Amino acid sequence: MTRISINLLPKKQRRQRLQLWVVVPLAAFLVLSTIFISVLNYTKSQELNRAEAAYSQVQQEREILEQQQVADAGAGSVEQLEIAIEFMKTYPIETVPILDHFTARLPERGFFQSFQYNESGIIVLTVQFDSSREAAYYLSQLQQSDWVEDATISSITTEEMQTIEAEEPSEDEGAVLPRYLAQYTIALTDNAGMEEEADE
Repeated sequence: MTRISINLLPKKQRRQRLQLWVVVPLAAFLVLSTIFISVLNYTKSQELNRAEAAYSQVQQEREILEQQQVADAGAGSVEQLEIAIEFMKTYPIETVPILDHFTARLPERGFFQSFQYNESGIIVLTVQFDSSREAAYYLSQLQQSDWVEDATISSITTEEMQTIEAEEPSEDEGAVLPRYLAQYTIALTDNAGMEEEADE
């Protein structure tokens, strides 16, 4: 009989080597993957921090600009108000003497309907007359005034009004009479209303 001897030691060494060849690369891959993920995570967190810092800086700059705009707008409106006040102090004009002056030149049947005055010295005046001839006469009176630099008739319209005569009853209750509404645009001189004219 022959004996067969089995040597198990070399086979065990082969298995250990085989396991080392599998485990070492796998462990190296895991270590490298962990390092790569950690570096990538660190890089992303740094980028996020930089982006947040830039956003915060932009927000601060925006708030500063908004505050400057509000301050500039407030200063601009204050400056405009101060300019308007100075203008009113240097160019005071009283409307009562001007109204008296224009009223004195009205014909007997002329009546003011509206009076508008703006800071540039332009007056828009609407007057009611019994005839268009009176409207032309009043324009002539305005143009001859020393207080008026320029006067024009912007428009003339007619308006019908009924009058009732109590003394003589007729078939009609009242006669229809036209009334003329003339609108004048008047530019005043610089000294208008400040001194009386010589002829008054």
